[in-house]
Amino acid sequence: MYETLLIPTDGSDHARQAAERGFDLAATYGAAVRIVHVIEDPDSGVTVHEYDDQVRDDMERIGERYVDDLVSAAEGCDVAATGEVRHGAAHEEIIAAADDHAADLIVMATHGRTGLEGLVLGSVAERVVRLASVSVLVARPDDESPSSDE
Repeated sequence: MYETLLIPTDGSDHARQAAERGFDLAATYGAAVRIVHVIEDPDSGVTVHEYDDQVRDDMERIGERYVDDLVSAAEGCDVAATGEVRHGAAHEEIIAAADDHAADLIVMATHGRTGLEGLVLGSVAERVVRLASVSVLVARPDDESPSSDE
């Protein structure tokens, strides 16, 4: 059913939880996983190419760490995984990565490091769901599951 899953990460716990769900699916279907981290400045609209060299290098290093961490975690689940760091608008780069790698499914968190914990669906996830040409599994963080008042 699935051959390649794309899993975006921003390094947040929510993204990690979504990735773990993706690893479970990949293991079940024998699919490969492609991890992607996108570097952008959502507050100012400035991309990493407009930062000074030190900031750009730091952001690259952090992004590579996020990707490497999840690649290692996937391999620990016996799932073949590779990763990359991209630059640009997050939703556009996630969709482009899915197209570039012929992903059958995108698995991502409802929201990540936005600081807007009250949002049901983050703007990046919402845009990916709306614009992607493949199915998108949007995973709710474990700590936000609906509670029962029984």
